[in-house]
Amino acid sequence: MSTPFLERGVLCLTDPVTRWLPGTPPPEWSGITLHHLLTHTSGLGHWEEYPAVDLHGPAEPDELLGRFAALPPLFRPGAGWHYSSPGYVLLARTVERAAGRPYAEFLAEEVFAPLGMTGSFAGAGDGRPDVAAGHEGGRPGPAAHTSLGGGDDRTARAHRAAR
Repeated sequence: MSTPFLERGVLCLTDPVTRWLPGTPPPEWSGITLHHLLTHTSGLGHWEEYPAVDLHGPAEPDELLGRFAALPPLFRPGAGWHYSSPGYVLLARTVERAAGRPYAEFLAEEVFAPLGMTGSFAGAGDGRPDVAAGHEGGRPGPAAHTSLGGGDDRTARAHRAAR
């Protein structure tokens, strides 16, 4: 979670994730808080529970949310623990919507730049020579480049325009 947002009171760990997601999230998500997502206690699965998600191709954040919403949670929020990268997709979307700008832009300006992390970035890294190769089945393979948010900044522009 973004410390600058927590410090400024924009986000609260007890916020329901449904407050920040577009459209109408499934009712099963109504009890999921940002804290649940950060601690892997939301009930959301990991990639293997979402076979419709192609980790080797680009996907828009709202498309991913739809795929996650199509399957019920593994357990009710707070009732268990299960590592969930998809939970980070929801967190990234939350940060993007709260910031009113693309997730990658927010990270670059609010996290990486102030910390002097000049080689860090969010996104696929296409064309960058310094990006590590991915691994699949214990062998080098294509890097997964599913966007955690902001692949398309139309939503962020719409949020800025609405202010």
